[in-house]
Amino acid sequence: MRTQVTRHHLTRDYDRAIEFLWNRLPEPARSWKVMQTIGHVIHRRVCRVHERGGGNYTRFFRNVPQLELLRDLALEMPRGKPLKILVLGCSTGAELYSVLWMLRTARPEQSVHALGIDRSASCIRMAAVGTYAPDATEVAGISETTYPGLFTCQTNTLSVQHWLKDSVTWSVGDACSPDLVTLGLHDFVLANNFLFHMPPARAEACLRNIVQLVAPNGYLFVAGIDLDVRSRTVRNLGLMPITAKFEEVYTAEGLLEAWPLRFWGLEPMDRKHHDWPVRYTTVFRVPDGGSTTGTGLAVSTMNQRYALTN
Repeated sequence: MRTQVTRHHLTRDYDRAIEFLWNRLPEPARSWKVMQTIGHVIHRRVCRVHERGGGNYTRFFRNVPQLELLRDLALEMPRGKPLKILVLGCSTGAELYSVLWMLRTARPEQSVHALGIDRSASCIRMAAVGTYAPDATEVAGISETTYPGLFTCQTNTLSVQHWLKDSVTWSVGDACSPDLVTLGLHDFVLANNFLFHMPPARAEACLRNIVQLVAPNGYLFVAGIDLDVRSRTVRNLGLMPITAKFEEVYTAEGLLEAWPLRFWGLEPMDRKHHDWPVRYTTVFRVPDGGSTTGTGLAVSTMNQRYALTN
């Protein structure tokens, strides 16, 4: 026990020393090739040594360029056919509601069937209700002038309007479960900001599992994942990177500032990297003919479902 405590203190002190030195580097020096190499060594250690854990952080319009790209891709699809959208790791619903707002304001007549999945039953219950406090994390950064287009404002509560809740289903489930295939194929599958909580091997297996849910010529949105894992997996599966807006999407959430000291930090974009279009792109198309079957982990029965109706 004493040995474990000593190791913990040594790790903590080592981390503090690294952070102290890195934060005192002049900004231009961090872009030097040698410092970038050191940064990758630091980041690999952070990902290996520190507990990644899970979290339920989400907010409306968290990555506007990505939402705009999804809207633009949806507008290119044939009219008249209902769009099927799946958001995995949906947390308390802000991302899925943001997607629906973007789509339904651009094409109000478009039929959309949306499904939100999360491991947390409490998050799913909150997403289904669609009510948030004015000071909640989910609504941080939204101007009050935007409220009328999203919420019905009541005393100390903001409730998502019914036109956004139409044809939405919420369910408890695990993105790594082999049972996931029972959800069928979707035009858009979003798997943002939860795979980087997993060790690389588990994240890759989970990503392969998720890709099975994307219809031929459909799109996978996957941010918040180890870049080596993502680039290797999408290449192996033959997915096609969508590079429109990729730089705006990559930088939209301000995560570059956290690199290399935090596991969720994003490395600076390097167009000299041999596979940079795949490495820094978060949106991929599944070619006509489908994707490679993935391996599922951590069986979880999707046993709770909350359908929203007007």
